[in-house]
Amino acid sequence: ASMHLAYIGVAAVLLAMAVLLYFVVRFYADDAAFHWLATLVIVFSLLVALLCVLMVPVDVFALTYAQAEQGAAISQAYYVLYGCVIVLAFVVIPFTYFYTEEYLEAQDIGEEQSCCSRTMAAVKYTSISLAVVVVLLLIGVVMQPGGAKEKISNKTDFLNWVDNLTDLHGSAFEHSVLLVVGILSVLGTANMVLYTGVGLMALPVYMIRGSGDLMAAAAQVNRDSYRIKERKIEIQLKYGQSQRYSRQDLRELQNLNREERMLAARDESLVAAQKTCFYWVARVLAPFRVVLGIVLLCFSLLIVVSLGISLVDK
Repeated sequence: ASMHLAYIGVAAVLLAMAVLLYFVVRFYADDAAFHWLATLVIVFSLLVALLCVLMVPVDVFALTYAQAEQGAAISQAYYVLYGCVIVLAFVVIPFTYFYTEEYLEAQDIGEEQSCCSRTMAAVKYTSISLAVVVVLLLIGVVMQPGGAKEKISNKTDFLNWVDNLTDLHGSAFEHSVLLVVGILSVLGTANMVLYTGVGLMALPVYMIRGSGDLMAAAAQVNRDSYRIKERKIEIQLKYGQSQRYSRQDLRELQNLNREERMLAARDESLVAAQKTCFYWVARVLAPFRVVLGIVLLCFSLLIVVSLGISLVDK
């Protein structure tokens, strides 16, 4: 009974996390480019990433208090989550991206496109990332980075080496998975360092400078919308009744339609922002925002100076 309650509790926590992630994704998503498949994949990817992070304290607890059998279960859970990360990063996410891009492009030009044709186009482009992960797995299997180097001096040693390569439960497969996860971790860390560094400097400057007047932003949106409509009319008049656009004009028309949808969504958000109490409170507290921005700027500069002194000292 206690195990059933534990499973129910875990399922409830996962469901609550998924619901929370869904609302976060919908809050930041662009309504003009919304697609249910992309939302589902993003929510599931974030859920897997959170589970990978939460596995660390669970692993520490298992090593401290739990039995050896539970430690083996934790190890298997790591490999399941890492496998999900690899499949999502190299197969599911690229496929979803290319599938939704085909859908949006067809929507921009008002073209009827079947689900099968979109799927085939997405599979064609996804095969590139799939080939990359296969090559990385093969490199990890053959080279086994971090593993003991086996000396091959005779035919028996060579056959044992081949058997180790084909054993899914052996060290070769383990090292190949860890190699791919390590590459993804390096790329993720590089992105985190880049965006964190930019954010530490951009946020104070943004708070000091301010976001500008919403009325001026709305006027700029209207000017951009008018410019886009004029350019669309020029392209349509260029071909008259014929709808056989050149490839370059067709691509430009798709981009113009997408920009127009984004500007429409931006205009709606600006109109809604002017009706909120937060807008008027922010205008009243504008001097305090500048002071806070200066404090954050000094804090960012302190971090830069501290890191520089530490590097010189090393």
